[in-house]
Amino acid sequence: DMGVPKQSYYTFRLLESLGMWLFISLRRDPAAVGNPTWHRCEAVAAWSTVGFYVLLPLVWNLARKRQQEQMMNITRWQDGSRSAGTSDSEPASSETDEEAE
Repeated sequence: DMGVPKQSYYTFRLLESLGMWLFISLRRDPAAVGNPTWHRCEAVAAWSTVGFYVLLPLVWNLARKRQQEQMMNITRWQDGSRSAGTSDSEPASSETDEEAE
């Protein structure tokens, strides 16, 4: 189902990026080497790539925390509806609401 296994996704993308930069550096036009615009564009692209890989683990952790919170909310909602004997379409009040009364 997936092109890259989840366990090696980050490593694969990092190696892919290194390979891409190696290919770009070896295949660049010799006339562009002395051009300052070329160097600025190359620097911006390189720093963007580094920034992406630095932010990737942070975004992954945030997404994982949100997914866990959503799963906990769904589990609580399902447990509450089962114990109250209501249908799945009606959310039952949570245990904290019942204790407050």
